[in-house]
Amino acid sequence: MTDEQIIDVLPHGSGIDDAWTIWRQKNGKVRCYCSYHGMDENGYYDGWQDFYIVLADHAYDVHLCGYRVHRGWAYGLLDYLSEVVGCALEEASYERA
Repeated sequence: MTDEQIIDVLPHGSGIDDAWTIWRQKNGKVRCYCSYHGMDENGYYDGWQDFYIVLADHAYDVHLCGYRVHRGWAYGLLDYLSEVVGCALEEASYERA
């Protein structure tokens, strides 16, 4: 897949409000960087949580990064992002079949 096709497949919205950046590694894996726009308990935006996805041979891993990682863990952000990304990738492979 081209970088543009990967970006089209990856989720947008529902907190994933930043632009995706793609970095292809020499080992064949693809890193996809983005940020999640978090909200506090009152519904106000309270900052960004950076994260990246590593795509490799029909598998993926989601990683939180940056200085707010502890907050992302506390809110279950890693589980949410893993589910949303997994659904998007599964839907894309379903459409290609």
